[in-house]
Amino acid sequence: MDDRKARLDCFNKRICSLCGVHVNSTVSLCSACLRDLPLNEFHCSVCSLPLTDVELIRNPICGRCIKKSPAFDQLFAPFRYDVPCDFLVTQFKYNEKLYIGPLIGALMGRKLSGKSAELLLAPVPLHEKRLASRGFNQSDIIAKSISKHLGFAYAPKLLKRVRDTPTQQSLNAKQRARNLRNAFVASHDVRERQIAVIDDVATTGATAHELARTLKKAGATRVEVWAFARAARN
Repeated sequence: MDDRKARLDCFNKRICSLCGVHVNSTVSLCSACLRDLPLNEFHCSVCSLPLTDVELIRNPICGRCIKKSPAFDQLFAPFRYDVPCDFLVTQFKYNEKLYIGPLIGALMGRKLSGKSAELLLAPVPLHEKRLASRGFNQSDIIAKSISKHLGFAYAPKLLKRVRDTPTQQSLNAKQRARNLRNAFVASHDVRERQIAVIDDVATTGATAHELARTLKKAGATRVEVWAFARAARN
């Protein structure tokens, strides 16, 4: 099977995006691979940081959120950033397997069915230089898929990245926060609005915090962040 046909088959939900077996499902994952996705069952009730059951017994909120409350009201991440979720994100984000984006959105949509329809979906924006280089915004593709599955309103250009900041991958939590300061603006009126910001992976929560701070400053009454996967403490 050539690569183009494989992409089309995955996009059309005929084969599993992980193991390649034929599937007949609303998502392009077989039942076995679906079971292998690492659920983020034990986590901080604010930022979704994975915790142990012992840590949760002590306190449902992680130490970082106790020390300093984030600007967002809640970060929701149904899966842990571990095998095979990390593989899906890497293939989608860096290897241009764009058919994985709608799959991620569908998986998230299944876990978000109880969310308020008042929430307006907005993807984490890329700076125009990064967007031109990559050719697509992974968060935008995911947000569009979630909107389709939940029927929620979707505002792809609500947020704008006005600073072309260095990549976050090599930075620690404090450096990430400084790197992102004043990097975003709300390009539409968000006064009295409830916003759900969509991302692929939440690492330290620095991006989520800065986006929520920007939206709250612009008048949003509630800001949630929805990410596909949450990385462990770093």
